[in-house]
Amino acid sequence: MVRKDKNNWLVMLTQSYILIGLLIFGLVYAASPSGFLLSVDTSFQLMCQLFLGLVIWSFASWYLVTKRLFDPYVLFLLSAIIFNGGQIILEVFQLNEKGFLANTFSVADGLQIVYIVTLSIATMHFGALLCVVLDRRQSESSKFLEFLNRGGATDPYTRLGLDPSAQPSGLLSSSLTGGRSSFHTKNTTLFRSSIIPASTALMVGQILLYLSIIPVMVVAIGAIQVARSGGYASLYEQQAVTGAAASVQIIADFIFPGVFLTIAGAQRKPRLRIFAVICILLYTCAKLTIGTRGAAVMPLLAMLWLWDSVVRPIPRSLLAAVSALMLLVVFPLVGATRNEVAGVDVFSIDFITKTLTGIDNPLVASISEMGFSATTIGWTIDLVPNVRPFAAGMTYLVGILVLIPNVFSAGRHPALTMSGYDIPDFWLVGELDREFAQRGGSFGFSFISEAYLNFGWFGIIFMGLLGFGFAKLVQWALRERDPIKMATIAIFVSFFLFYPRGSSEMVFRPFVWYCLFPYLWMRWLSKLNPNRVKGLLNALRKGKK
Repeated sequence: MVRKDKNNWLVMLTQSYILIGLLIFGLVYAASPSGFLLSVDTSFQLMCQLFLGLVIWSFASWYLVTKRLFDPYVLFLLSAIIFNGGQIILEVFQLNEKGFLANTFSVADGLQIVYIVTLSIATMHFGALLCVVLDRRQSESSKFLEFLNRGGATDPYTRLGLDPSAQPSGLLSSSLTGGRSSFHTKNTTLFRSSIIPASTALMVGQILLYLSIIPVMVVAIGAIQVARSGGYASLYEQQAVTGAAASVQIIADFIFPGVFLTIAGAQRKPRLRIFAVICILLYTCAKLTIGTRGAAVMPLLAMLWLWDSVVRPIPRSLLAAVSALMLLVVFPLVGATRNEVAGVDVFSIDFITKTLTGIDNPLVASISEMGFSATTIGWTIDLVPNVRPFAAGMTYLVGILVLIPNVFSAGRHPALTMSGYDIPDFWLVGELDREFAQRGGSFGFSFISEAYLNFGWFGIIFMGLLGFGFAKLVQWALRERDPIKMATIAIFVSFFLFYPRGSSEMVFRPFVWYCLFPYLWMRWLSKLNPNRVKGLLNALRKGKK
């Protein structure tokens, strides 16, 4: 235990040196750009190479500390790297055919973009590592004291803090009770008893799932019709849905808590779990048909992680195969065909074959397109504070104020009108292309751009707090291997993975509506009289019949 703790702090020390080195580089370069030891071109290439090294180190260090390479933080880190640094990695291998970010910025501005992305990712990862190391020390101390307090218990499950009712039979049971076994079941996972019964989670999940199915179908069919008639871009040129019509989309998004709570709660009902998986797969297919790759894949990734953690481990070879299929075939195909309009059979074998063979390098094409999001960072640095002052945290406050959707009035959200601030991506497209903005268009945004928009270069402090906070949320679920808590995290991850490509309003509302609300509902139900809960379950079953 002492050696393991020492290794963790050695990783933290290395991450600290990386941060200090990046800060020194930035300060020296900012003090005298013209008199710097290296030219701008050389500094740019060097910083791209440092970013690639940071990416490799980030995944390696996370594995050294947690022994995990497939968890919500790794997925979020991967999303942040691809959306904000995808073209930086391609630049190292000279794979940007049109130049870095299509030569939208000068080399000096490009160096600024690469530097702030590298510094932001390094600071965020520092916060995440620090959280895990501190949490592990606290957890080991509390477990030791808890074990001592249970010293008089004869049942080994009670001594380990596990649920005695969930005691498995056979080999694993004999290994805990002192019996001998000829071999060890490696993939068997023990879960601590949850404060929320599985039956309660299943009931809430089923209610939310059946409530959302029809709204999901309505929203998906409408979006497919728009995309097929006018192309993918036409989806963003529609008038914003407000008033009572917005309630359909709000209810539709309850499919995520419905699916994930069903998977976690249906412990002895495999058919319900399979039905929940089918719902996510159909949702993913519908989104890919529309052309929205991020919104399609992120719930799928969250579902795969939850299944891997709660139901049974998924072979890593299968995960690798699915990832390769998405990056090499699905993403490039969707990107090349999503602007095709009615009259073109995009599902024909000939069209798909011709499209795929026309793409020189599908993997590079996918990473390059997703990495183009970094242009929002360069534009934000150019405009702030030259065109507008720093927001000083107001965009985060606006993200909190729009928690209540605009279902009571048409037009602009009242919170935006009262605050005088707009959603960051709406502001950016309005500054760059007013005509496109009036048609409902958007260039997207970046969580790094938003941090700079609010606090300038001091926004890296927010990135560190973000990494620490998200890692704390993940540890909250994984520390006790609580299936219901892990389902709650999976719900949040299905939205949060897109945050590196957006802004904070897409974080606060899903967290409260689709994570916190169902969790508190389940906590309330778990405190009710068991007979009343059974009555609700029986009523739900009768309703199905």
